Amino acid sequence: MTETAYDVFISYARVDADEARTIRDKLAALGLRVFFDTEGIDTGEEFPVIIDRAVKSAKCFLGLWSRRAFDGRWVRIESRIGLDQKKLVAATIDAMRPEELPAEFYNVNVESLAAFDGEDSHEGWRRILRAIGKRVGRSDLANAPTGEKIADQGRRLPAHKKRIYALVSGGAAALLTLLVLNPFRLGPRAGGGESAAAADLSGAWSGTYSEAGRETRFDLEFRNMGDGRFTGHASEPDIYGLINGQRYSAEISGQARANGAVSFTKTYGGAGGFLRTVRYDGQLSADGASVSGTWDTGALHGSFQMQRR
Repeated sequence: MTETAYDVFISYARVDADEARTIRDKLAALGLRVFFDTEGIDTGEEFPVIIDRAVKSAKCFLGLWSRRAFDGRWVRIESRIGLDQKKLVAATIDAMRPEELPAEFYNVNVESLAAFDGEDSHEGWRRILRAIGKRVGRSDLANAPTGEKIADQGRRLPAHKKRIYALVSGGAAALLTLLVLNPFRLGPRAGGGESAAAADLSGAWSGTYSEAGRETRFDLEFRNMGDGRFTGHASEPDIYGLINGQRYSAEISGQARANGAVSFTKTYGGAGGFLRTVRYDGQLSADGASVSGTWDTGALHGSFQMQRR
């Protein structure tokens, strides 16, 4: 594989994924090569190996820190590498106070992006750009406008509200990740009239999802909440060895529609809390015994199928 030289490696907690993407898009618009989580991983490559290589080889390390960022081990490990290699640029993206930082980062100069909503004129953002520019050899960065709004982000919510939505969905980020405040509720049908009842998906299910040619089995338990809404939990094996062979656990929130469409989010917790929230969209079979469709994290995607047990 050809080694990709990145200008900036972004480290963030999955609960902060939406804010991190805003910053990623702003940097990319300035012509910087940005390593952003799994977007920089080629099919067939091992996740920890590529992360390790990217964080060590990038010219600049941008740590996006929040109160939740250090709950898992990855942001701390990555940030420590950036600090040791003297290429760390750090910013808080919530109201985190300096005394809340891990002791090893007490002497790091940390800028605040808590109120940053993508505007070029934000002083903290301009200081971040100057710091990145010094490390990547781009003294022009702080003066290079990227536009007050990135295309496809014209209706973004304020950052503090997006973080609230992420916490409601369980975070870990974030894509979106930020859909479960009430993402699936349907309005009245055109022309009025009663809607047909949605299927009851409550009970135990087993399934598999495909990623990079590899299939992973998962188990789910759904609870009917009425009006087609359901919640539940899922578990699956640690196929990448990231949590020492434990099983990942995740919370489920979703909606079944009268036409058989099924959508839900799977938000990881516990030892897997650093993983992205996954969005599933599928179709219930005519006999109500199986669902097949696609999953998407905002960076990775694939197919899935599941059956009633």
